Amino acid sequence: MDPLVNALGDPLNGVRDAAAVALKNLNEPLGSGSMRASRAPQGMGRARKQNDPRAIAPLLKALVAWDGNVRANAAWTLRKLGDPRAVEPLINALGDRSPIVRGAAASALLEVGDRRAVIPMVKALSDTDETVRGGAAWTLGN
Repeated sequence: MDPLVNALGDPLNGVRDAAAVALKNLNEPLGSGSMRASRAPQGMGRARKQNDPRAIAPLLKALVAWDGNVRANAAWTLRKLGDPRAVEPLINALGDRSPIVRGAAASALLEVGDRRAVIPMVKALSDTDETVRGGAAWTLGN
């Protein structure tokens, strides 16, 4: 975990992006993401891995820094972690310049399930990007 958290601060966008994806994959059931159950260490089965709270602060930083891919992957990872500390930063990400980040933030807010996101999500229904509008509608409906 620590090396991946540290890699979120790497000077190269590709490394930061890969670290954010790896952190997201750590919180998926084995076999559902890029790591297949057949390659999982013995005894891991399909169990969900434990969320590590040390990842939250670097992911929140990544949500507002670097390029759009890193910001979007940080939002997706925060979605998987479901930590309530991410609510306000994810609400702020609904105003990101990248529609990919705005869409990821809308989806992440669905997972976190905090009522503070309702009004910002209603505003996202008028986003210029159709994917963001659809994500906002889906989030509000669920």
